[in-house]
Formats: sequence, C-alpha cells, structure tokens
Amino acid sequence: MKLTATAVLGRSVGTGLTGVTSDVTVPSLRSLANADVSEIASILAEELQPTLDYAIQVVPVKSGALRATLRIESDVEGAVASAYVIAGGGAVDYAKWVEAGPHARPYLRPAFESTIESVVDKATVRIGAYLGRLAK
Repeated sequence: MKLTATAVLGRSVGTGLTGVTSDVTVPSLRSLANADVSEIASILAEELQPTLDYAIQVVPVKSGALRATLRIESDVEGAVASAYVIAGGGAVDYAKWVEAGPHARPYLRPAFESTIESVVDKATVRIGAYLGRLAK
C-alpha cells in the first residue's frame, strides 16, 4: 500500500492518490538541464514526513508490526522524481486490508487527506527555489 508524490521536471508536482497538482515555476531551461532529479526526490521525501507522522499516529495497532513498516521511500526514473509513504512488506502482507478491506480502518488516506495541501505547497516552493538556484 503506498501514497505517491511525484515531480516531473518542467511540469508539475502532484499526488498519485487524488490527482492534486501544483505547477512548479521553472526559472529557465538551463536550470532544468542542470537539475539533479535525485535532489528533487529527496525534497519530496522530506516534505512527506508530516504524512508519515500522521499515519504512524492513526494506524491501528494490535502487535505494532504494521506501524513498524510505515516508511518513506523515493526513486527516480528519467526526469520523474517520486516519493512514497509505504505500509506493509515482508511478513506484513495485510496493510491493504487494514486500509481498504471489508472491515477497513484507514490510516494512509486520512494521513494523506490531512497533509497533502501543505506537502504539495511546500514541495512546490522548495523545488522552485532549487531550480531558481540552478538558473543563477
């Protein structure tokens, strides 16, 4: 189970769950050419921390195993930087059932819905500032 924040260089910052997007102002094409996409992925991951913190607070706890799997990961594919809040993995194969099963007790969606506007706004500002520094 994962929530996604994605930045496509020169286009937008958005989310994989609701389609919320916010344009990043690109100061110049030179800044795009010099951009380190992994740096943008790091910015996205850092800005997802409040979402992770919220999910950790509200995830249902029986043994603590599901809560222990909550984490942020990021990756880069071409000009696309992504960061994810992920739950489950390994022996914890029930994360999706807790989030969205017949007797669901959602924890990722409420975390996402409570933090996404701030995450997108802050990531957009930070990515814009990063690209602005490269343009100088």
